[in-house]
Amino acid sequence: MSNKVHLLPGIRKLLERGIRHHKAGRTRMAEACYRKVLRVDPLCAEALLCRGLVAQEGGQYAESVEWLNKALALKPDEPVWMNNLAHSYLRQGETEKARDIYRRVLDLSPDNARAHYGLGTAQQLLMEWDAAEDSYRRAVALQPDAPDYHCGLARFLREMKALDESVEEYNRVLVLDPNHHEACNE
Repeated sequence: MSNKVHLLPGIRKLLERGIRHHKAGRTRMAEACYRKVLRVDPLCAEALLCRGLVAQEGGQYAESVEWLNKALALKPDEPVWMNNLAHSYLRQGETEKARDIYRRVLDLSPDNARAHYGLGTAQQLLMEWDAAEDSYRRAVALQPDAPDYHCGLARFLREMKALDESVEEYNRVLVLDPNHHEACNE
């Protein structure tokens, strides 16, 4: 949502109001703003993106995929948007599609820790063990202060029966976030 769009001033303000509502957790109000924007400009990529994010946050992954694909049809090389699409595919069980999109993100943005982590998750689900481990480790190396990335690696290592290393990663999670739910329960 960081790219500036060329919208009429009133539509821009409506989109920005929607984004403020969205950030404040008022998703119904945000969605109403996005709908109004799209009635005036059905090709507003940012409003399409925002509709996709609202659907994703509500667990409506098929709807999210639809909106995000529409947004990406207008702006196909937006790594952050693609990450969101891959996440929705992953959540609805279309793991191969998610993996392929994460790879495309990494072609555009090789140091994207979030994409490496998502790719690792997809690869793990597809039982691509070596690739998954490499992806998780790359995510952790790129963003060593992200407890969720360490937790993903720890979970993977536990599944691979590398228990000592898994415990080390869970301990790193707890150093970064002493209240991390999953790490506290391991």
